[in-house]
Amino acid sequence: MSFRSTPLRATMALAAVALLAGCDTNNGGGTLRDLAGTYAFVELRFVPAASAIAPADVLSLLDPDLTRVEVDSEGRAFFFLREQSTSTTRIAETAVTATASRATFRAITAPDVDAMLRYLLPSVLQLSHDGGVTVLNGEPTLRVNLQAFDPQAYQGLTDVAGTLFVRLERR
Repeated sequence: MSFRSTPLRATMALAAVALLAGCDTNNGGGTLRDLAGTYAFVELRFVPAASAIAPADVLSLLDPDLTRVEVDSEGRAFFFLREQSTSTTRIAETAVTATASRATFRAITAPDVDAMLRYLLPSVLQLSHDGGVTVLNGEPTLRVNLQAFDPQAYQGLTDVAGTLFVRLERR
């Protein structure tokens, strides 16, 4: 090894380290930037595992024009959930991480968790996305309090297992 090639090798090694240090496994090469935008709910429905319990169409409770999810490129997302009948809007702030195929939303505070649970959304929601991030969807299995969602239709049903069908599309 000559003295002349040592600085070149060191420079190349430093460049490789810098390149690898810039990789973010949670971001998937700019995915948060790609994910940033406004999404409309096109499906939000809970189907209980017990067939004797009617599914809960959460989306029918919400105003489709004012209910949305806004994602920024800094790792935050806001769920704006507006009820049609009462004109009540609940806002849940979440931290969002993303990979090349998945986005994970985590409610930040107890009031954010409460806002999510009101509409049967878990406090940690994982959704798959297409590469172009035009659609986010998921089918998490979870346990929910249907009575809190609709006290008349689901009286006494406070711990119900089932699947939540969620689909968001970029506006």
